[in-house]
Amino acid sequence: GKVYSVDISNTASGFRARTAAVYMPPAALSDTPPELPVLVMLAGQPGNPDRVFSASGIAAILDQYAKAHHGLAPIVISPDQNGDNTVNSLCADTTKVGRAETYLTVDVPRWIKAHLPVSRQARDWAIGGFSQGGTCATQLGPRHPDIFGSIIAVGGELKPTAGSVEHMVAEYFNGDRSAYEAQVPANAIADHAPSNQIMILGAGKRDARSIKNVIVNGQAGVKAGMHVVKIVVPDTGHDWHSVNATLEAAVPWLCAHRWGLGETGLTWSDYPRIEVLQ
Repeated sequence: GKVYSVDISNTASGFRARTAAVYMPPAALSDTPPELPVLVMLAGQPGNPDRVFSASGIAAILDQYAKAHHGLAPIVISPDQNGDNTVNSLCADTTKVGRAETYLTVDVPRWIKAHLPVSRQARDWAIGGFSQGGTCATQLGPRHPDIFGSIIAVGGELKPTAGSVEHMVAEYFNGDRSAYEAQVPANAIADHAPSNQIMILGAGKRDARSIKNVIVNGQAGVKAGMHVVKIVVPDTGHDWHSVNATLEAAVPWLCAHRWGLGETGLTWSDYPRIEVLQ
């Protein structure tokens, strides 16, 4: 496959995003590429789009998968959700940082569909991320089921956080508490229930806080009708090792059971680096 950088137009949002990164599997580089699944991946904060590829190992995971599946694998795009290392956009449309949600759910999908050989079906699209990027995935995925059929979040929080709730309501949402509450993942899940989305939530075993968040957000997903998988990665904490192990299992599983690219006989027990919580 090939990883390269690209500037994605912000026509709808006006959001000042940094350069995005893209992974194209071998099949996408052929003369007659098929319509492939899409994974939108968000780095943590501080962080930048390149961090997804330099730290998660996802390109190597997908190269290995493609090698065993006739060059087929998802296309991965890592857009910028914050605009700067020192900024937390909350992945929302706010008065403080700008229209990050519109950028990620209008501008980015529009660019992907215009420039890449991708499926147009929501079931073939996923949004994922680590830490603040994982929180964003559990906000945006449930709020936009017409775009994203699956969610992969590792080390995500129970709510978008940049200071106290009172500070965020005042500074980001112009005093509108309901606008902030709509961005809390459990609320977003409930507000858009029932859902047939798949939500895969991961955490390092030494990251007790994130494990608690996995359980809480997972319960909200189950209540809404989602297919929820809760993953714990032994010998890791709040780090990219937990992301790597989660993706190593989650992406082939989605390829097999959601996207029609691989063997449907795969189960979570086929991935020894993870534990699945019941």
